[in-house]
Order: sequence, then structure tokens, then C-alpha cells
Amino acid sequence: MSSASAPPAPDQASGLVLRSGSLYLDAALCERYLPGLESVGLLLEGNTLFVLPVHDPAAGGLLLKVRNRAGDRVVHGSEFLRDHGLRDDCDLEPEWQWSGAKHALAITLPPELVTPGDPR
Repeated sequence: MSSASAPPAPDQASGLVLRSGSLYLDAALCERYLPGLESVGLLLEGNTLFVLPVHDPAAGGLLLKVRNRAGDRVVHGSEFLRDHGLRDDCDLEPEWQWSGAKHALAITLPPELVTPGDPR
């Protein structure tokens, strides 16, 4: 099943951790929603962070690194978070769901990630 046609999933609190500016994704989540990918794009809309599949490595994006033999992955997004006025020093398991409209993982960011004084 391609990531673009993955069925909607209920809000999830497992399988994804945001820690020190990096997104840690477990192997099952990647296999279902981001199968066979080497990179992803990040997009911030309001308090939702979208993790978009990048199917052509020449298109760029952030590397979806393999962390271990189980196939868990990590995306280092500190620079993206800071550039968008978000703290990168958190450790949390945010809620997420599959967005059929964006063909991406939609991660709900809590308000405490907004950097004090940021105009957002």
C-alpha cells in the first residue's frame, strides 16, 4: 500500500516521539505510512506539523535515518523547529493522525512548544 493511499488512522499517542528537536518514528508507523522512503519534508500550519513523504530523493527533504535493526527511524528537525519559532528542547509523545488531504502524518503540537515572545 502506498503512503498516499494509507487509510486514515485514529489519533495516535504511540509510535512517534519528539525529543530534542528530532522526530523518532517506530518501524510499524514508517512501514504503514512512509514505506521505502529515504527522506521527508516538514510543513507547519498553525499548531500542526506535517511530515510529508518525499518520493524522489533528488527533490531534497530531511533524511529519514534508520536507527536500528528493527527499522525505527529518526528525522533531525531542530533547525526547522527553531526557524519556525518552536522550541527544540522538548521530550513528548504528541498526538498524530494520517491526513488524507495532505497525504502526510499530521502531528498536533502542544502550545508549550511555541518560543516565548514568538509572534505566532
